[in-house]
Amino acid sequence: MGTKAEEQAKKSIFSVAVVAVELAKLFERAGASLEEIADIARRGNEGFARQCLGLYRGTHEFVEMFDPTTLIDRKGLWLSSNFQKDILSVAKKTIRVSLETSYFDLDKREADVEFRGRLGKNHVFTATEFCLWLDQKTALQPNGEEGELLKRNFCYVCGVDNEVFVVHVDWYAGDREWVVRAYSLEGGPGSSGSRAFSRNSILAK
Repeated sequence: MGTKAEEQAKKSIFSVAVVAVELAKLFERAGASLEEIADIARRGNEGFARQCLGLYRGTHEFVEMFDPTTLIDRKGLWLSSNFQKDILSVAKKTIRVSLETSYFDLDKREADVEFRGRLGKNHVFTATEFCLWLDQKTALQPNGEEGELLKRNFCYVCGVDNEVFVVHVDWYAGDREWVVRAYSLEGGPGSSGSRAFSRNSILAK
């Protein structure tokens, strides 16, 4: 049996198990999906993990966090029960960062598979990413002003049970609010004149 010092050393902050857990938390808070975290772990090394952990521990107390549940009471934003059940319920608290996204305007009705192929490989948002994106974009156009968001918008979002949903974000002028609804993929993408947003990168360049 080892000495007390040896036992404490085994529980060091830089033990492989502790680093793995803390590093996973870091990337999750930054919006990384489980698949991306696993890929980072496969390609990583202990030195890299230590650097990330040190950076996280040195800064996490001073960064602004975003809680997706605050969207429920946001003025000018209405969330359907399906959206709250299928998307919001699995979204996590995360660091408030700027997200880089691209968008594509739908000029005709297309099959879901065909249209998603044009959006690119990484077009599906995680629930956490989408909620942060929604918070940022609607804050820039709180009264339906002109901007990246059109009157009708949609995104593909990975929600409960890892199912991908089509989430519509539409401006209702009469109610003066953004209406957010989640649908199954069976309904296909949005109608002609809608704008689709693609999640290309977790962090803005």
